[in-house]
Amino acid sequence: MSKSLFLPILACFAFTGCALFQKSPTWDKVVRSRIDVPREGDTSRIYAEGLHHELKAARIEHKVVTYQYRYRSRLRDDAISERTAVIYRDDSNPTYPWWIKDERSGRPTWLPNAGTQQQIRFYVGRDVEIVGPEDGKQIAPPERHRHHAKNNASSKREAQFRATHGTAFNPASALDREKMSALLRAPNAIASIRTF
Repeated sequence: MSKSLFLPILACFAFTGCALFQKSPTWDKVVRSRIDVPREGDTSRIYAEGLHHELKAARIEHKVVTYQYRYRSRLRDDAISERTAVIYRDDSNPTYPWWIKDERSGRPTWLPNAGTQQQIRFYVGRDVEIVGPEDGKQIAPPERHRHHAKNNASSKREAQFRATHGTAFNPASALDREKMSALLRAPNAIASIRTF
């Protein structure tokens, strides 16, 4: 591609807000978190615990996972390495929500939608064994999930009310509340509800 064409295309992407140039608040939080890691000891565990505290304070859903894998050392001996990493959820793109970060990587790495063991295997590129609980230490803001489930159930009930009665549910109306109550008591008895 010629230089004269490359610069206008790059400027177009920059001004239109191409997703390449936009980073989510969760991404920024993970990348900008500064965790002091000593030169000695289990640096991956210390880093993961520090990032865990940062993400917990920001109420970001994540897992702290410790895993082991086998490899060949420089002397061609079989060896086992144990590492700890943080898998977190970034809802800015619902298709690709899972990411992993450890002290060795400067940026988070995308993970496929799979179980924890398959995600770690994808990241490491070899067979792994999860140490401790199978899903690691899971931290999820319970209010967000309860609120989301409540809103989802409420919207389904309202959609069912609209389909049954042809109007939107009005919680201030005693008649609509009575119709909704009857609808919730007997979800299969729609014909009798329409007689109100």
